[in-house]
Amino acid sequence: MKHRIFSIATFLLVFMTSISVQAQVIGIRLGGHIANTKTTGLISSLTPEMNNYSGWTAGVFTELPLNQVIAFRPEVNFTQKGFITPIETDIKLFDLDIPIGVTTKTRFNYVEAPLLLQYSPSQGTNGWYVFAGPSVGYLMHGEIRPVANAIIDINLPKFDIPLSSTTDRFEVAGVAGLGIQAKVGQGKIFAEGRYQHGLTNVLKNPIVDVKVMNTGFSFAAGYAQSF
Repeated sequence: MKHRIFSIATFLLVFMTSISVQAQVIGIRLGGHIANTKTTGLISSLTPEMNNYSGWTAGVFTELPLNQVIAFRPEVNFTQKGFITPIETDIKLFDLDIPIGVTTKTRFNYVEAPLLLQYSPSQGTNGWYVFAGPSVGYLMHGEIRPVANAIIDINLPKFDIPLSSTTDRFEVAGVAGLGIQAKVGQGKIFAEGRYQHGLTNVLKNPIVDVKVMNTGFSFAAGYAQSF
């Protein structure tokens, strides 16, 4: 597993480095991610309520101009996803026995590589922009943290999710967003929001018709330097 993670990290580093050599803009972004899951099939009527999970996201990106207003924008991001579930009856979640009468916080840590097209009518200076494209992600780690619901919330010991046996670690998603940017010296500052919708099933379940897909909204700000 450590070898696989190292191989993926090395590939992403080489990928971004090779693109950055040609890029006219290199930037960083940091913000929050409000995640949830969309369920279809038999699981939608059997699972308890799944509420939003608030995590964070951070990454680096480059912009390769295709013409005066459109640029190719590849990114490498770290994003926290998941959901929060109140447990009122006996349940097994990701092959783990969860105690009754608690709230569980399920968190997934993904490294992602969105490949976006960005349209900036202001030609990269002050103004708004939109972007969209596919994203490929890899699930690095997952955990479930039960929280006892008493007068105050009490964090119970967390459980690592057995990813290899319960989840499909590769994810394909669609991304679309809107931002605003302002020129500062040789670079720009920006703030943006985006919606991400998973297109692949998070769960491995060859017996039951189960589909669980990640969804979420991200809000981030950052700085990009022009060269």
